[in-house]
Amino acid sequence: MDRVHPAGFPDGAGGGDTALRGAAVHVPPGLDWEHGDPGCCALLTPMHNFPCNFSRLDVLFTSVITLQLLSSLLSGDKSVPFPGCVARCYFFSFLRTVEFFLLTCMTYDRCAAICNLLRYSLLMNGRVCVRVMLACWLGGSQPS
Repeated sequence: MDRVHPAGFPDGAGGGDTALRGAAVHVPPGLDWEHGDPGCCALLTPMHNFPCNFSRLDVLFTSVITLQLLSSLLSGDKSVPFPGCVARCYFFSFLRTVEFFLLTCMTYDRCAAICNLLRYSLLMNGRVCVRVMLACWLGGSQPS
């Protein structure tokens, strides 16, 4: 068994004559990672760093599932190679775990900003923020 056949597509759905034939994957200019940080991450304060990383995470999570779906719809081939299925399951699990850790850190950040308003800049400086983000991404790889 080298291919997986998802049960979500009946035989007639997603053939080559769909309206998505001319669709292309569009990356907005603010998310162009090849030329440095995205525009939304220009502010390096912790208050803006966490939502920026969360938006990156959402783009990555969406692309894990959506690209295979578009490929299946455009080509009409409803099977997925087994290694591709395993990789998709791994990245799905990885990104969901990172999202859990990131939301937890965002909650701590907001709590620190509200409860310790005068000490917030000492508690969540740039170095601590980078360490927390690194811990989120590394922690997400452990259960996967």
